[in-house]
Amino acid sequence: MISHGIVIAGAGVAHESAEALDLMEHAARQAASDAGNAALLRSIDTIITPRGTWNYDDPGRALARRVGADTATTIVGELGVSQQGLMNEAIDLVARRASRAVLVVGGESRRHNREKPYSEAVGPPDRTMDRPLDFVDPLEIEVGLAFPAVRSYALIQQALASAQGLDDQASADKTAALWATFSEVASRNPLAAFGEQRTAAFLATASRTNQVLATPYLRWHASQWSVDQAAAIIITSVEHLGALGADPSRAIHAHVALESSHVVPLARRRDLASWPAMGVLGHAAGHHLGISLDDIAHREVYSCFPVAVAVQAAELGLSTDRDLTLTGGMTFAGGPFNSFVLQSTAAMVPALREDPGSLGLVTTVSGLLTKPGLAVWSTEAHAGGTLSGDLGAEAGRRTATIELDPHPSGRLVVETSTTFTDDDGPRGIAFARGADDRRSIISTRDPSLVESFSNVEAIGTTISAP
Repeated sequence: MISHGIVIAGAGVAHESAEALDLMEHAARQAASDAGNAALLRSIDTIITPRGTWNYDDPGRALARRVGADTATTIVGELGVSQQGLMNEAIDLVARRASRAVLVVGGESRRHNREKPYSEAVGPPDRTMDRPLDFVDPLEIEVGLAFPAVRSYALIQQALASAQGLDDQASADKTAALWATFSEVASRNPLAAFGEQRTAAFLATASRTNQVLATPYLRWHASQWSVDQAAAIIITSVEHLGALGADPSRAIHAHVALESSHVVPLARRRDLASWPAMGVLGHAAGHHLGISLDDIAHREVYSCFPVAVAVQAAELGLSTDRDLTLTGGMTFAGGPFNSFVLQSTAAMVPALREDPGSLGLVTTVSGLLTKPGLAVWSTEAHAGGTLSGDLGAEAGRRTATIELDPHPSGRLVVETSTTFTDDDGPRGIAFARGADDRRSIISTRDPSLVESFSNVEAIGTTISAP
């Protein structure tokens, strides 16, 4: 879809110890203040909230009452719905004139489990956006790969290291060097939740303060989502801003707003070290903009784990020679559960205003490198309008799949592996390919296999099916 005149009117953030709902209200008011027009809040007729770890049924309804937008329609995006998908919903509503102004708001609070939910946030919302049912494969759930996500991302990390010809030490050093650049940016960010600068040496080494989560990943490789952070974005049209008498020079124009809703569970993807769906979005965005995405001045690449950044950079043709983050990323700046894209977009707004006419790239990861999202913003409108939509069909054509074998037998070749410790002790998990070209998921507590699966050198070795 090509639409014109769709903008961010204002963006706001909240970083303080408070209930999540209060943080979201603070961020919403900050967004209106950022737009320079308090009347904008009262004109909001849709509020979209990504589901958090909080237990509110309908935070949007409570926010609507608090900010004077009592008749607003409320929408909650459930877990697995792409955060870019929620932004695209807002853009589409405004483009179709189904809404004048949409507030997209989300956040987390470390107090959410200690206090009862607000009675005013009892739902249900007017509408719920649900994720696909096949987001993860039943076999992944059976062996504990669906949660915590670090186990699945560790499998992708090891597959990428093997594809790049790296041994364990070289892979650890490369990961640490990348993550140290994120930590350095966070150290300059006064809003970062964990702004202490961490060196590459610290990030590459397991220690009491940097424990192993799932080999090769350590604590400070992972997104830190238990934070006190909220962010709000107000999406509207240039026309509506004009009607309110707002200053149009503060508006941030949408050039690209793309997602792919095509779902293939990780275990069923033939190539574990790439993400063709993100490549599809990048190609479409580059064609629309008429430039290489690497030429975009400001970048916030979704950073739940180092391999997510590395794979996205490869698919989008982004150089790692300059920063891939404005905030410091989800490990160091803080990655509030299911709403970091709002944080990264809010950070992009002032960066673009300080550099008029430049472009800003914000990417989204949903699930286990499952459903990508990509947005490009600027202080100036694109002559061709906003390219938005769902490129899931093309992503599906580009994503090769493999059949799973739930009952493996015979000799298997290891494709990737990881190890971790759970309540019952050390455990290893591997994806392994049989002679019939089907993939099996192997879970083991055999000490020799657990030791082997902790190393990237296990990839390509042959094991016997349990």
